[in-house]
Amino acid sequence: MPKKHQSNQNTKRKKGNSSNSSGSESHDNVNKAKYFRTNDSVSSILNQTHSVLYNSDEFNTSVFGEVNKVDTHNPTDYIQETDNNQQNMSSVNTNLNPNLDVCDKLETLIGVVKDLKTSQDNMARMFESKLDKLRTDLMASVDSKVRALRDELSIDIGHETTRTDQLLTTVQSIQRRLDDVEQQNPILNDNGTAVHENRPGRKYNPLDNTDITVTVSGIPFSDGEDLMEKANDMILALGDSVADSVRISAATRLPSRFNDKPGIVKISFQNTDEKVNVLRNKMKLRQTEKYKNVFIKSSKSRERRLIEMNARAVLRNLPDGHAYRDDASGRIKKRDNQTQGGDAISETHLAGQDEINVTGYTWLGFNRTNIHRNAPKASGGVGILLSNWLLKYFNVSVIDKTFEGILGVKFENSSKDLEFILYSCYLPPENSSRGRDAQSFLAHLLTQIYMHSDCKNILLVGDFNARIGSLSETLNQIDNIPKRIAKDNSINQHGHEFIDFLNEAKFCVLNGRFAEYDNFTSISRKGKAVVDYFCVPHDSLSNYDNFKVLPIQNIVDIHKLQPLIGERSKLPDHSVIICHLKLTVTDLIDEAQPIDPLFNRSRYRLDRIPGDFMSSELRRLAIVNIIDQIERIRETQENIDMIYSDLCNVIVAEMDEKIPKAISSASKKRFRHKKKPYWNDTLATAWNKMHTKEKEFLKCTGNRYTKTAIRKDYAETRDKFDKLLRKAEREYRSAKASDFESISVNNPNEF
Repeated sequence: MPKKHQSNQNTKRKKGNSSNSSGSESHDNVNKAKYFRTNDSVSSILNQTHSVLYNSDEFNTSVFGEVNKVDTHNPTDYIQETDNNQQNMSSVNTNLNPNLDVCDKLETLIGVVKDLKTSQDNMARMFESKLDKLRTDLMASVDSKVRALRDELSIDIGHETTRTDQLLTTVQSIQRRLDDVEQQNPILNDNGTAVHENRPGRKYNPLDNTDITVTVSGIPFSDGEDLMEKANDMILALGDSVADSVRISAATRLPSRFNDKPGIVKISFQNTDEKVNVLRNKMKLRQTEKYKNVFIKSSKSRERRLIEMNARAVLRNLPDGHAYRDDASGRIKKRDNQTQGGDAISETHLAGQDEINVTGYTWLGFNRTNIHRNAPKASGGVGILLSNWLLKYFNVSVIDKTFEGILGVKFENSSKDLEFILYSCYLPPENSSRGRDAQSFLAHLLTQIYMHSDCKNILLVGDFNARIGSLSETLNQIDNIPKRIAKDNSINQHGHEFIDFLNEAKFCVLNGRFAEYDNFTSISRKGKAVVDYFCVPHDSLSNYDNFKVLPIQNIVDIHKLQPLIGERSKLPDHSVIICHLKLTVTDLIDEAQPIDPLFNRSRYRLDRIPGDFMSSELRRLAIVNIIDQIERIRETQENIDMIYSDLCNVIVAEMDEKIPKAISSASKKRFRHKKKPYWNDTLATAWNKMHTKEKEFLKCTGNRYTKTAIRKDYAETRDKFDKLLRKAEREYRSAKASDFESISVNNPNEF
């Protein structure tokens, strides 16, 4: 192109640009003039175009690479920008001269390429935005579906687990039934036939299986009784845990061997585990009023019972057989040395040299000597009944008998270096003329404790007529002694002095520290109180256990002594207190002891003397020889005694040979009381009612008016029983007197 013509065109272009400088076209033309000049060649223009498309700094990546970038701008802004660019391009096209040269066309092409690049970038960003939204929606949909699938799987797994547990329970039940069938069915030989122990055709009875059967004694008999209902009620008394796991299969009552006792009830269970569970919890029956006299034992076969009877018979005939026993498992064991040791008695009412005689016991007493001459009976007095077996292993000596109402006895075993001291005490009431000097009484006891302070086990027992209420005899911050729960909240003057004495002596009372068997020690028409105590040192409190307070009426009911009550055999007002002293030696009896003749003595059956007794030739010659000795040597007493001894030996030898013996064991013989002849059902009913009122009286915890009303009711029932008892005794004696009188009048010879 000629330079002149090019210059003219440039001049025209400048004029046109200057005329339109106010619009947007002037801005674009300035930019185009910045990148291109008129003297540039076509190759340089193409290179610049290529650099714009691929190597420009403003667009550092290709069009296709821009698609993968994420732009945070709003796509609508880019769409609007694209529209503006197109408008600009249209304005440029309208202002261009149709006679533009190649450079102008290239410039137009470059602008179009730039606009295309911008549009592509905007489209890529729009696609990326839609892809992000699609991905977000897809992930949310997948998460929701996975969550729903997981819930469905959990529900299905729970259903399958439940079915598996049910299947396991069914399998276990079938297994138990199979075990029961194996136990119940007869044993088969190899050929499939039953052995002779279970005869073919015999119906199985679960009560014949001793492995799943127990015997229960003490269940009352009633006409038309339902033993299954009674048995299930007894099982409920053992607790919910036992009742839920035990099922009774059969129950029957065996014939009674005694007319006054109900027959034994035999109960069978489903399996051995249920039987073991019942036997392990049978002690819970003692805690219920209804079943406290019901006893459960494991059922035994006839062969087992015969073996035990033979074992007991053999033990009775052995020299030391009384020291052993046959336990429930069939083993012979040595008996525990827990025999009754001694009984301390307060207020014995004995006069002079009177004593209490009990078979198997030795009496040590201290009777009151200063008794008024007009007194209808003796008063006061203390004593101790000692078991004879205790005297064999201890040296017993009276160490204190100087103060009225106090008797001290010391027990020593030198071989075992063991000793303990027992004091039996009686302090008269504070309103009595003899009970006004309680301080001297307690001071004497304190002196005795100081004098024998080297002895660890000192026990004070008796009636102190002291009501200590909730007063503490220990220092809670110093003494490590369990807290005492007071049964009687009343306090008297003797109680304050008694508490001071206990604090000085460092003693504590056992009453209230064994709450399970604690009770009032004095129960009468006047009321109820705790005045009798067991007192022990703080250091030896752990050596005493099994403390119990037993009201007299409970003892009468347990041993069925109601028919023995009479005008001369009234019930005492004070309860019986029991306590065990644990010795610190492992075995007190380690050497052979002589057999007590009262325990195991021989008795000849004189009703079975044979006809040839003392008729044999040997015995005849022995008698002739003794007669000859009597005729020849009878001058001195020694010779006479020798002849008499020889005669006794001959007779005893013949009795041992010809007359059978019967072994009588004093410990096994049952002592049967002979009841009063005037005891009847009316007295029994009155006694039961009085016992019920006494229990209500002991358990009442209301206000003062309620306690007074209950005590009055109890006193009235007790008075009514006493009146009925005296009336029945008078009527009986009157009837006997009438019988004697009629016999003496009608037939004197018979009288």
